[in-house]
Amino acid sequence: MRWAAFRRLDRDLREHEAYAVLLLVSFIWAGNFWAAKAALAVVGPITLTALRAALASAFLLWYVRLSHPTWPVAAAGDLRVFVILALSGLVGSTTLWYYGLRSTLAVNAAILGAMGPIFVGLLSAAWLRERLSPVNVAGIALSSAGVILTVTRGSVDVLLHLDLHRGDFFILAGQVSWAVYSVYGRQVARRFSPTVVTTGLYLVATAVLLPLALVEHPWTALPRVGFGTVLAVLYAAIVVTISHIWFYWGMQVVSAPVASLTVNLLPFEVLLLSWLFLGEPVSWFHAVGAFVVIAGVGLATRK
Repeated sequence: MRWAAFRRLDRDLREHEAYAVLLLVSFIWAGNFWAAKAALAVVGPITLTALRAALASAFLLWYVRLSHPTWPVAAAGDLRVFVILALSGLVGSTTLWYYGLRSTLAVNAAILGAMGPIFVGLLSAAWLRERLSPVNVAGIALSSAGVILTVTRGSVDVLLHLDLHRGDFFILAGQVSWAVYSVYGRQVARRFSPTVVTTGLYLVATAVLLPLALVEHPWTALPRVGFGTVLAVLYAAIVVTISHIWFYWGMQVVSAPVASLTVNLLPFEVLLLSWLFLGEPVSWFHAVGAFVVIAGVGLATRK
């Protein structure tokens, strides 16, 4: 009975169901900015990524065990796939994102994070020889202008005096790593289901991150760990992990441009949540920067 229940989760969604799932995913990802901010006030970025990887691995192994009678990965070459995805994804991109989020505003992180498709397009052009049209190049330039506006907080003086948020550059570096993850992942996506890929890379990431987390002396944070910290870590580890599976589930039904709206809505959702729950100041350059970056991404990814 339980096998049949879990196999039903793999059924094709109806189109209206896919829209609802992707909209829910966008709100879950937006909430992750708030949850990460809360957790990073207590634990370090590597520790947070390691906790997320370890907890998510336990959940994913349970899920795969229910949905697959046997573990579907056996070849030694498959391990190399998961190592590359783990290093460019959780170990690289997520850890850099946490470092950046710790020292910049959540809304800055959301706007700069929206540049991800730009880096994917540039890497695809360099690595896969995919052609960039003049419209794509114009979109890259427009998005870059939005990034500059956000990083400089709409002030020339900020640029002249280099009074910049260090975290903004960690966020951008994380997006470069995410581009490697995305482009490489696209090449191997047909070999395994999203659940198996996610489980494999999380297991490898856990093996890498747990020893690395020791450099942050995570035991010293234990006296400051409260109920809110635990909830924030569980949200990032379990809810966000499930949402990634749902995202791929929805992508199988709707077109890529429609699915991209999940990411494009993030800056505006985070802008609202940051103002409501984090008390972060929201300025004109945040709103303008978000619109400019998203418009640029739309042009840069047009085929």
